[in-house]
Amino acid sequence: TVNAAPLVIVTATARHTYDGEAFSCPEWYIKDGYEGNLADGHRIEVTMTSSQTKPGRCENTIDDIKIFDTNGNEVTSNYSIVFEFGKLYVDPPTQQ
Repeated sequence: TVNAAPLVIVTATARHTYDGEAFSCPEWYIKDGYEGNLADGHRIEVTMTSSQTKPGRCENTIDDIKIFDTNGNEVTSNYSIVFEFGKLYVDPPTQQ
């Protein structure tokens, strides 16, 4: 039995002024102190589609995450993944 290596994935928090367009920030990183738990040669693929258009906020979530070894085999189950989601903020337009 292989013990799952812990990983904490953090998504970015970002702020934008309302312009009528959907705002997203598909940025993420492995939390400090957990980087060494990703095995050498393993790579992470993340899908993020969170967006905020109107003034307000939402969580910057991850829709899907997969981890692959150097041979391209999916090894996501070798990891115990915890997420810390940032927020997307859209501020009202500034009055001129």
